[in-house]
Amino acid sequence: MQKVMQTKAAVFRSGATLDEGIKAMAEVRKTFADVNVADKSLIWNTDLVETLELDNLLSQATVTINAAGNRTRAVEAMPVKISQTRRRKLDEAYLDLAD
Repeated sequence: MQKVMQTKAAVFRSGATLDEGIKAMAEVRKTFADVNVADKSLIWNTDLVETLELDNLLSQATVTINAAGNRTRAVEAMPVKISQTRRRKLDEAYLDLAD
């Protein structure tokens, strides 16, 4: 799960890489069906807690990578065009604050 997210869903990625990551994460998710908890005690059952945490992490990773795949245009990544006059005013205001 960690390797898939780091290599296929990094900040700088291509659409093809992300599609590979979505498929790889689906395969990782399928392997969770083989996980079982042998310790059945209800007091300090760390195996159960760790299994529940893993299930939650897998769910969050799956949602995250699929949401990234569905978002074809990241609004936050778009540069904001500012007129030269506005840029000068912002620069002057910044320089005034620096003094």
